[in-house]
Amino acid sequence: MRNVEIEYSNPFSIVGEDYILIMPSYDDEITDIISDFIDYKDNLKHLVGVVGSGNRNFGKDGFCFNAVEISKKYNTPLILKLEFSGRDNDITQFKEEVLKLEIARTTEKS
Repeated sequence: MRNVEIEYSNPFSIVGEDYILIMPSYDDEITDIISDFIDYKDNLKHLVGVVGSGNRNFGKDGFCFNAVEISKKYNTPLILKLEFSGRDNDITQFKEEVLKLEIARTTEKS
């Protein structure tokens, strides 16, 4: 598995393998940039889920709003919402959710 950083100036990268999108919620523009990335070539086909990182100080509707929006727009599971970078229990939960997704996807292919 590799990391791909989506650049503001050029979001048109090809992933070519299944991925989980981890995105921050610090500005509105990021949603459009992330959408450009997902819509590019076959990237949507490989999108497995979305994780948001944000600040609860933005309120219920503002917390991880970008990840919620992308999840709905592309009908993709919202795996987790993290406060900032997350805590130890968030990492454990993330791993559990990824394992559940992998099991479900493997079962579907059988």
